[in-house]
Amino acid sequence: MAAMAFGFLPKDTFLQAPVDNPCPSSAPPAGAEWPIDGTCHSMNTNGMSSLFDPLTCNSGARDDAWAWFTGDGNNITVEYNPDTRDAVLHVFSTTAPCSVTEVGCSDVGGGGVTETVTLTPSVLGMVYFVRVQRWNSNNNMSGTLCITSTSGGGGGGPGDDCSNPTPLACGASLSGETTIGNTDVEDSWSCLGFFGTTPGEDHFYSVQWPDAAAGGTIRLTFTNVTDANDTYMEVLSLGSSCSPSTCASHGQMTISTGLFGTGQNYIEYTVGAGIANYYFVVDAQNDGIDSYDVLAECFATGIELDNVNSCAPIPVSATANMGYYQTWDGGAPDDNVTPAELASMVGNTYTVCENVYIQNPAGWEWLKYFEVTLGECWTNPTNLTPNGNNTAFYATTAPRTGDWIGTDLGGTPNVLSWTFTHDWIAAWGDGDVCCYNCNLYSFCFDAEVDPLCDEPNGFQNLVSATDDGIGGGGGGAVNASNVTITSTSGTILPVELISFTAKSVIEDGKNMVVLNWTTLSETNNDYYTIERSSDGMHFEELSRVQGAGTTTDISTYYAADENPFMGVSYYRLKQTDFDGRTEWFDMVPVEISSDLSGVSVYPNPAKEELTISFRSNEIREDYSVMVYSAFGQVILQQAIVASKGSNAVKLNTSVLPSGMYFLTIGAGGDYQKLKFTIR
Repeated sequence: MAAMAFGFLPKDTFLQAPVDNPCPSSAPPAGAEWPIDGTCHSMNTNGMSSLFDPLTCNSGARDDAWAWFTGDGNNITVEYNPDTRDAVLHVFSTTAPCSVTEVGCSDVGGGGVTETVTLTPSVLGMVYFVRVQRWNSNNNMSGTLCITSTSGGGGGGPGDDCSNPTPLACGASLSGETTIGNTDVEDSWSCLGFFGTTPGEDHFYSVQWPDAAAGGTIRLTFTNVTDANDTYMEVLSLGSSCSPSTCASHGQMTISTGLFGTGQNYIEYTVGAGIANYYFVVDAQNDGIDSYDVLAECFATGIELDNVNSCAPIPVSATANMGYYQTWDGGAPDDNVTPAELASMVGNTYTVCENVYIQNPAGWEWLKYFEVTLGECWTNPTNLTPNGNNTAFYATTAPRTGDWIGTDLGGTPNVLSWTFTHDWIAAWGDGDVCCYNCNLYSFCFDAEVDPLCDEPNGFQNLVSATDDGIGGGGGGAVNASNVTITSTSGTILPVELISFTAKSVIEDGKNMVVLNWTTLSETNNDYYTIERSSDGMHFEELSRVQGAGTTTDISTYYAADENPFMGVSYYRLKQTDFDGRTEWFDMVPVEISSDLSGVSVYPNPAKEELTISFRSNEIREDYSVMVYSAFGQVILQQAIVASKGSNAVKLNTSVLPSGMYFLTIGAGGDYQKLKFTIR
């Protein structure tokens, strides 16, 4: 249903007076707008006439009084409290001033009985009409109408938690948003995976899907993202059930570029049919996101990239179920075009085809527009196909034919555009059947390799496909679907690693491992991850270092492990592109020898005295011995001086009660731990 675009009175200005007809013109009468704050106002049938009979809940063609209110996306309860008469209550949603759909009615029966209709939830921005009638009579009836909105309660202000999300209607935008000042509801969201924790404040949003008949996609677009000390912004999709820690998916935006790992500035979430609220959280990896703008768009279930139905890969050697394939002269593009290969390609002309498999599992939409934004390395595009005198790709009934018209729009970057014009109805795309999959579209052009190309991502094309918007999505706030695909074609130069070293050092008496690496050039490089392992097989993430993006300059990097493992450890370098692709480099071993060896205690169990025996590889004056209770409380602490070779230190344990204890001995970051018992 579509919300009406009425010129309402200023908010909180309510003139509560029922009317005989809620829609005599293009807007409902201002005086019939009811507040949704639970206050009750007079609602009488005095002087009213019959407008129409809904034919439900025992209604009739009786005198009826009308009012209206605007949905806020929360649960709304509508109550009519009559005098001693028997009332009938109806609530309708609107698609035009005088076009209504019943959403609920009530006739409990009996004089003076309260009639109630509940919306769970209401549609944000929807205008609802309320009808009250005296059952089986045109005589006057007095009473009060009370409309109450409830969101669940609890929590702080708007956006602070699941109980108080900031509502964001389809098509609406908010500027200057922030997470600063909100509660840090959750750090370890379940969908973060290896991305770790997000200790920043959490800003919750709810977007209401407005189409009860069809599912589709909610898209949140983020612009003007700024922050003084955070590198990444996380956007978490919680689904239709909001609860801390549980999330369905997440996107990570690099704030400096304003792009997520997909190369876009938006995230998308697929929703099902039925009116429901869907929840999203903006979070930071440090403290809070200073400022951002957000736009919510809702797209009807229409064409989708088909990467689930095992459509035949193009070419045959390609990976199945990608949905999108690019070919050069009919073959797969080179994943990594080296500088030498680029030199041999310069000036050559290639036939480039952008191939997409499209599905529409629940509607009638067909492809209407296709657009290719060329990478910098392609120049002089010609011979766009298909172009003119085409029949539809998949029409099955004459005269369902038409033309694809290909146009070189030029510009920097250069854009190629295809539009389908149906010869029967111009707005339609090129099909006349419902519910299909694995429909292949191929849009091709000839282009030369630019001799001046020096952009590492210059062979990547951005491809977008849009449907005709016909036949899907009954909600007025729902747009036709839009499929956007980022090319996976080849790049010129990957990260070229010159060196990667790990070295053990002692700083301030503590063991550390210093890691250094140098690259000759980088392409599309988002960040590096340092991983470490004690066995060379099972690695854990140690830290991340921001990459240089795309550069042909020599870059040097530094990281440190301030709490390394004792003995032999293994370190390796992982590189992640902006599009999420990763590459691992060889691991390097590091050995850290302990100053201590052969540590033991006796007698164990002890009573009056405990002896600590150990060997030291050097003379040390800063060894520390600490004794802890089983609950972690420090019981004894003693500084000792060790000679090189064998050592024995005695501790007076006569004051310790019976029980189990722990003992540590060492200096700097080099400690060993033992357990002993006092009897």
